[in-house]
Amino acid sequence: MTTPSAWALPTWPELLAVSTAAVCVWLTIKNKISNWPWGIVSVLFYAIVFWRTEAYANFGLQLLYYLPCCIYGWWHWAKCGPTQNDDLPIRRLSLQKNLLWLGITIAIMVGIGGPIAARTHDPYPYADSITTGLSIMAQWMQAKKWFENWWYWIVVDAIYAFYLFPALKLNVSAVLYFVFMVMAMRGAAEWKRQAISEPVHA
Repeated sequence: MTTPSAWALPTWPELLAVSTAAVCVWLTIKNKISNWPWGIVSVLFYAIVFWRTEAYANFGLQLLYYLPCCIYGWWHWAKCGPTQNDDLPIRRLSLQKNLLWLGITIAIMVGIGGPIAARTHDPYPYADSITTGLSIMAQWMQAKKWFENWWYWIVVDAIYAFYLFPALKLNVSAVLYFVFMVMAMRGAAEWKRQAISEPVHA
């Protein structure tokens, strides 16, 4: 892999990935089902970005998990509410289930980190595996419309913004993921209000 110079100019896949991802996050904050097609487009462009930078865990995450999860989330939001007409309520998990899903997340991170470090040229295998594990769980929670997805996204966005993307010289993405972190905080506040008005506990 050719190491790019510091503050290298973004490529067109990175620009398209970040712009479509920004639209997706904003629509998710507003609890709009239209976030999902924007998310699908962003996933495809980020797959290109991660392949080019040899961040293989995140490349696989895009195509093998995010893409089908976006398709599932689109369907689940549309058809799994009380009237099966885009009225799925926001749910909050119990403490017991939060601990269960956290344990599963840690197991995923550990299971990914070792093989990535041993068998690939990924320059940052453990940061890559941590963001991969957290992102897997955050995306699933978002697809299920669980409020707690926002806490996972806040941590993921912070790692991307302050460590992984700067290290990979994906500077536009680093700036964007700082914005995403702030947006995720806004999303947590917005969804918390809606979850209180629709008190359905998973």
